[in-house]
Amino acid sequence: MAYELEGQLLEVCTCNTLCPCWVGEDPDGGICEGVLSWHVVKGSVNGTDVSGRTLSILAHIPGNILEGNWRVVVYVDDGATDDQQQALLDVWTGKLGGPVADLAQLVGEVLAVERAPVIFQVEGKEIAGRFAIGNAVEAEPSPLGARRASRRRCMTRSSPRFRAPRHTQGRPRRTRSTSPSTASRSI
Repeated sequence: MAYELEGQLLEVCTCNTLCPCWVGEDPDGGICEGVLSWHVVKGSVNGTDVSGRTLSILAHIPGNILEGNWRVVVYVDDGATDDQQQALLDVWTGKLGGPVADLAQLVGEVLAVERAPVIFQVEGKEIAGRFAIGNAVEAEPSPLGARRASRRRCMTRSSPRFRAPRHTQGRPRRTRSTSPSTASRSI
């Protein structure tokens, strides 16, 4: 495994409650339409510096998250060089193994890989955020129970190879996306 990445994750989905997928439960309504956006604060892949780059997926998950068969559109921020894009894709497609390969196994179909301008912001001590991916996605997630966010923060350390020092789950204040399962849908 030839990568070491440290960064932040923002995500939003169609579920009405705290994301049941994180504990292996079925999504609300039987399917999940979601966006996961990873911003690499510091890192390299096979000697290529990918610091400051963002990779996002717009996903249609047709049932329990662990059963796979996700349909995704992958977005790489348009500031990435060709080498940086390939390095990020090598990690997130599972080609380089490690813990990210476990996630990659859940994807059944990649509908497209696109470059787009990306805005990725994490704000304040409540860990609210904002991200936008070209014209495809715009979201403003905020923690559940924002007044008690300090008690609701979730620490995730799936591996020393991708460190996400803080991950907050919450309800989106505002979300708009174009879903890979339909021509256009708001989540």
